[in-house]
Amino acid sequence: MGGFTVILVTSLAYEPITRALPLGVSVLGILLGLVLLGGEIMPNLGRKLDAGYFSTLKTKSASPETTSQSGKSLIITVGWVFLFFLLVVFFGFIIATAISIFIYLKWYKGIPWLKSLLVSGASGLVIYVIFSLGMKLWLFPGIVFGGRMFY
Repeated sequence: MGGFTVILVTSLAYEPITRALPLGVSVLGILLGLVLLGGEIMPNLGRKLDAGYFSTLKTKSASPETTSQSGKSLIITVGWVFLFFLLVVFFGFIIATAISIFIYLKWYKGIPWLKSLLVSGASGLVIYVIFSLGMKLWLFPGIVFGGRMFY
């Protein structure tokens, strides 16, 4: 929550149109952090919210199976973030996001090929329209498409 608080405070110095995105993201981040904190303090409240994290808080002691499963989940998450980073470096942010969404939908959720392709392509298009066209932001194009890592 500290990082979101810093973003919130620094965004107040921006122009009104510029501060909208960081202000909205930081407020949502702080609110979600408070929900997680509330769930840590009062586990019953967390279970009532039916959040995935809170549903694992059945008992205070963790069984070996739970510990092993959370270790696997951590490795998968770290690998996923590393893969996304490599995809961004080589193919750019928009294409990397579309590829990551496709991989998640197809192999993790088991969604059919066509639907996975359509959703991931639409997601990449939405990101392009919002950030590149709408906000006029430069998104790294990736080394494959002429982007340079160091200038």
